[in-house]
Amino acid sequence: MMIQKIDIKDRKNARKVLRLQKEAYKVEVKYLDSYRIPPLMETVDSLIESNEHFYGYFENERLIGVTAYEIEDNAFILSRVMVSPKHFRKGVASTLIHYVLQLEPNMEKYYVTTGAKNEPALRLYKKFGFKEVSHFQVVGIHLTKLMKTNV
Repeated sequence: MMIQKIDIKDRKNARKVLRLQKEAYKVEVKYLDSYRIPPLMETVDSLIESNEHFYGYFENERLIGVTAYEIEDNAFILSRVMVSPKHFRKGVASTLIHYVLQLEPNMEKYYVTTGAKNEPALRLYKKFGFKEVSHFQVVGIHLTKLMKTNV
C-alpha cells in the first residue's frame, strides 16, 4: 500500500482518476436514486481544470482509491472519496481520509458532503468526528453536509 499525490494536470493521471471515479460512483447511484450525480458527468478536462489536491491509494502500482480536497476561506473541503468497488470494506477510504486530514491539521473547519441515504459514507465520516450540519438538494439529489471543527 502506498499513498501518493496525483498530478491531476497530467492527462494520463486524470484519465485513471476518472475511470476509478465512474466505477466508484456507479455504486453511489443506489443511495442517491439518481444517475445525475455530478462525478458521473465529469470529463478528463474538468478534472484537469480542478483546483483540488488529489491523492491516490496504490496497491501493486494499481490505483484503487482516490481522495481530493480543496481549501476555501480557511476551511478544508473533502471533495472526493472514491474506492474501487472490488476494494470496499478494506480500509482504503479510512486510510486516505486520515492521510489527507493530517496534511492540513490547522484548519478551523473541515467539511464533507455525501448522499443523505449513503449510510456507509455517513458512518465513515462520523468515525472521523464529522457531524451533520445541513441537508439540501442539488439537481433533485438529497445530500447531507457534515462538519468537523479543530477544537
